[in-house]
Amino acid sequence: MGHTSILSGVEGSRLETNRPRGPEAPRATPSRGRGIPRLEGRALVTGASGFVGFHVAARLRARGVQVRALVRPSSPVRHLEQLGVELRVGEVTDAEAVRKALEGCHYLFHVAALYTYSAPDPREIYRVNVEGTRVVLGESRRLRRVVYTSTVGALGLMPDGSPADEETPVTESQMIGHYKTSKYRAQEIATRLAEDGYPIVIVNPTAPVGPWDWKPTPTGKMITDYMRGRMSAYVDTGLNVVAVEDVAEGHCLAAERGRIGERYILGNANLHLRDIFGELEKLTGVPAPRVKLPHWIPLAASAVSTGWGRLRKRPPALSLEEVRLSRKFMYFSAQKAFDELGLPRSSPIEALGRAVQWYRHNGYVEHGAGPGVRDVGGCPAPSTPLSASTPRSLLTRTLSALSHVAGGESPQRTSAISSRGTGRPCSETR
Repeated sequence: MGHTSILSGVEGSRLETNRPRGPEAPRATPSRGRGIPRLEGRALVTGASGFVGFHVAARLRARGVQVRALVRPSSPVRHLEQLGVELRVGEVTDAEAVRKALEGCHYLFHVAALYTYSAPDPREIYRVNVEGTRVVLGESRRLRRVVYTSTVGALGLMPDGSPADEETPVTESQMIGHYKTSKYRAQEIATRLAEDGYPIVIVNPTAPVGPWDWKPTPTGKMITDYMRGRMSAYVDTGLNVVAVEDVAEGHCLAAERGRIGERYILGNANLHLRDIFGELEKLTGVPAPRVKLPHWIPLAASAVSTGWGRLRKRPPALSLEEVRLSRKFMYFSAQKAFDELGLPRSSPIEALGRAVQWYRHNGYVEHGAGPGVRDVGGCPAPSTPLSASTPRSLLTRTLSALSHVAGGESPQRTSAISSRGTGRPCSETR
């Protein structure tokens, strides 16, 4: 099943304040698939201002579906307006706002989540991810179909590092950190509601890559850090990489073909981090790191940094949760989605190329970029936390964490929370 390119009009464009704008937004074109039940009517998308949510909204519009987005007052919306998306302002935790946004809708895609590992108050993570899911999905019984965006982080992993699937055993006790725990609990809510008759299908994206990752997400931050020549070492880990366009199409296919109450992993290729850097070297001309960093080094640094951050009441330069997560190989099989949904299998390497191209043309590469990368400078992308599915090189942050502790200061780290000053939902879930 093909999909409309999200790169329409991007060539040569630039961003202001790191947000998509103006004519770069992709145009909606009719879907021409054969023999596939068509989505018709109106769909509400939460988290549509973020990476995956935006692509879901774009794919729905390409299929001719009317799209309404529930957005926060501070959300960037110009790229959504260019798609012809109807906007409703409100929070996912506000039952009345959700109820009004769902009026006249036939489908719901609940993509929004608070994705952070350094919340000043962890209760905010649970409020948005758990209670927000309870509120949003609780209003969905009368709809034709609901797609809840979970994360592979809420699924089990194989002890030997081989690919896990939707049936791999998992318990809440295996979740590392507040974010993963919150997503596990939210997924349990979706499962129970489906058992009670709500028309809910669950999707679990792996690590999406591609254009329009404006925040950027941890996967995107890994790419931009690489383009800036900041990857002096790597850790021994791997992840499942998938084109974000395929993830968006997978959401649509889940609404059309997914079985109520079932989970579907939306992924593609399991790649070692070393091999991902090798592909980025070919795409950018920036040499890939050759040094493998032992896990004990960032683990020790993160323990010191986290403790110091608590004493100073500031976010750590390198959190213990992040390093513990990066030690796992996040390998998964998407065979169920391939077989039952017809999930596309676009090249993840080409998706990396589209991401690199988009970052080049939108001012995400600072001075000091390596060969083959456009050096635009002056427009740094906001930093985001390391996740288990996007294990970035830890060397720079390890040394930074130790130096700040030794110097008696804790760095003001910019993240999905601290860049706005308070915990706010974004659309990225893993």
